[in-house]
Amino acid sequence: MGYVRSPLPQDGYNIKQMAVRQNPLVSRRIAMLNLAGLTQIASGAPVRSSKLTGKTIQGETLDQSTLKGRPVLVQFWATWCTFCQSDEGAVEAIVNKFSPKGLVVVAVNAYEPRQKVQEYLVKHPRACKIALLEETNLAPLLTGRNYPVYILYDRTGNPIGEQRGASGESSLRRFIQRAGL
Repeated sequence: MGYVRSPLPQDGYNIKQMAVRQNPLVSRRIAMLNLAGLTQIASGAPVRSSKLTGKTIQGETLDQSTLKGRPVLVQFWATWCTFCQSDEGAVEAIVNKFSPKGLVVVAVNAYEPRQKVQEYLVKHPRACKIALLEETNLAPLLTGRNYPVYILYDRTGNPIGEQRGASGESSLRRFIQRAGL
């Protein structure tokens, strides 16, 4: 089963299902993608999304006005994820090296209570912005429960790449080069 992009004058692209038979799980996924403004191709890679919006656990607003003209690296993570923990140093190095060049790094915790995340951060402080998944519009981009997952947004707020798994600093550096850094 695949999807095609069909132009709509008011918002760019929408999802059209090519399959003849209806599958409730696929229909639910299409509805979720439509709500997020996301167009999916057969490979599952995000092609277009609504602009990133949300709030950090410190109360900072994340939207077009606060992120305007800046590339954004989003890391989906969990406190129990050993791969996420092993990549924390790499993410911190990226924050330290590329924040002065305009990169915004947001670590979005997936499906854990605020208190648990805050307790974890006391023991493992991070330099990047921290947000909870339910306080952003990013849930439709996160499929499965394998972490970390990285989504890179360009300076105009559009997603331009996805990377799955802990891969270290050199891999993250190559990944963010797509945003012109």
